[in-house]
Amino acid sequence: MRDIVSLRQDRAKAYEKMEAALASEAENRQEQFDAAAAEVEALDKDIANAERMQKLKSDKATGTAQSETGDMDPARVQGFMAKYRNLPAHTHVVPKGGVLSPAQSAAFGDLLFAVRRAALNRGVDDRLVGVEASSGSNEAVPSDGGFLVEKDIADGLLQRTFQVARIADRARRIPISARSNGLKINALKDDSRATGSRWGGVQGYWIGEGDSLTPTRPKFRQMNLELKKLAGLLYATSEMLQDSTALSAVISEAFPNEFAFLLDDAMFEGPGGATPLGFMNAGCKVTVAKETGQGAGTIVKENIDKMWARCPGGMMGDAEWWINQDCFPQLNGLTQVIGTGGVPVYLPPGGLSQSPYGTLMGRPVRPIEYCSTVGTEGDIVLAVPSQYTIIEKGDIQYATSIHVAFLTDEQAFRFIYRVDGQPVDDKPITPFKGTNKQSPFVTLATRS
Repeated sequence: MRDIVSLRQDRAKAYEKMEAALASEAENRQEQFDAAAAEVEALDKDIANAERMQKLKSDKATGTAQSETGDMDPARVQGFMAKYRNLPAHTHVVPKGGVLSPAQSAAFGDLLFAVRRAALNRGVDDRLVGVEASSGSNEAVPSDGGFLVEKDIADGLLQRTFQVARIADRARRIPISARSNGLKINALKDDSRATGSRWGGVQGYWIGEGDSLTPTRPKFRQMNLELKKLAGLLYATSEMLQDSTALSAVISEAFPNEFAFLLDDAMFEGPGGATPLGFMNAGCKVTVAKETGQGAGTIVKENIDKMWARCPGGMMGDAEWWINQDCFPQLNGLTQVIGTGGVPVYLPPGGLSQSPYGTLMGRPVRPIEYCSTVGTEGDIVLAVPSQYTIIEKGDIQYATSIHVAFLTDEQAFRFIYRVDGQPVDDKPITPFKGTNKQSPFVTLATRS
């Protein structure tokens, strides 16, 4: 019987024929579709049979070569982590500041080498058969479609991505099911606190005895999030490939850090479309105007007061200030005039010697590199991170190719993470009383 990898490859090609037949205007397109569909169905049966045989083989079923000889390594049909499961407990602990445990790192290195051998047409490791191939038109072709990283290793990489993120780790994360390509959320049209608009239109009344009730009902809008592809590409030299431990360490550090950077940047100012929608480009953002006569590249106390006043009162306890580091000299110079003297508006907690963050209005001030330089909108932001929603597909797709950088004797490693995000609100909030609209994302207009 043919191996599962080649069977899946043929199935992907047969499915493409089905799609092409449907799009065709030929008179015999139904015949073409039926023939391709029959081929897909036949391959599905072959794949199911091959998977069943593989399972029975791993279970040492009577009559298999493994049961008769006992020389088959169980790890070869149980995944790359199998041979490391029984190592001492300390090898399964992720070191402080690390990404993977020593056992996971060793298994990851084995996986990288196995996929590389498959890409070089030196045979497909049996353990790769148990690692589901990534979907696509070239499914299960090592140099194109590749294989998914084993779940526990993938979880370690993804967990580290959010650990090193500065913004994404504070957002609201929603995992979606394996068969979904996105998520539609029915959200209330709750952009006004005026009577008759709260909770999208729910309204209560004070009534007297015998008075009739006026019915109300909430109004909804739909948040539509569709998975986007976040991809990372890393090159490894042949010298690095000779040491699986070193290669695993480099990839497990470089990949999460790069993905964390891209996620944060997309949350901050992603344009939408092919990327998540950042709050800087969202309809809910509120921008506070500069003061009359305010100098270029400055931040004054009145800016801080007015930005704080535009954050909804119920969200102030979760708000944070995000700044570009160029803003520190401006913040350090802010004072509140009292009589003939004044007091500092901003100081690090407990004085200049303590850490980690200073505060404004009692909320932490975090320097992040996605903020604009001082004087440009986005240099200082008052944000409530939980008011940003991220949907994600848990699996990380991994593939490798020897062809991309063949002339420089390097191998390409590709990671793909499917994710999308946008702010919860689509409009600023109109307060119950007052005219200044509020938002969980408040910026200061450019001062030039």
